[in-house]
Amino acid sequence: MGTAALAQYGAFEDKYNRMLEYLSSEGSYWIDNDQWYLEADSFRQAGINTGKKKTGKLADFGGYRSEQLKNEMKYFLLYSIKNGLLSVSSLYGHYREAVRQMGILQGGRHPADSFAVFNQGDEKAVSAGNVSEKERLYQILKRDVIRFIRNYYDDRNEMEKDVWHSACIPGVKISAAAKRQKASISFVKVPSY
Repeated sequence: MGTAALAQYGAFEDKYNRMLEYLSSEGSYWIDNDQWYLEADSFRQAGINTGKKKTGKLADFGGYRSEQLKNEMKYFLLYSIKNGLLSVSSLYGHYREAVRQMGILQGGRHPADSFAVFNQGDEKAVSAGNVSEKERLYQILKRDVIRFIRNYYDDRNEMEKDVWHSACIPGVKISAAAKRQKASISFVKVPSY
């Protein structure tokens, strides 16, 4: 398992190196620190609005045994915050503990070196039924990071994938208002025939 299974994603090593370059921005704060603090100058340098929360620990990656899993989680969070997919206040209020737990739990349970090779069953989020809010948020974060990292490494043409994102299809023009909606279509549940 691990990087050998990632061969299906083409130029894995090149994309992983680009991920490390992205994490090296703002004085390498993101890649060098396993605890991100809101008062760090790197947030301001990156143009990240920390909102009302100006101090405190935003994320703790100390429990990640796999360097690659840790860097993929850091990339997912930094990219999501910088591109408005996740707000600092949402990460701080809802997912901060889930990020920490992901490192602790997956480090001992999952032999993978990358979120891209987690099993499909790992991607399913738990419904709000009979699980705690903490477990539900953990499962949502896990599902989202798996999807994001798989998509990041997948260099196939968008039309060859099982989920098409309109922003990735050449020639498709999307209005500013439509960018706030989920502009994708999934063929995952359609029978292969």
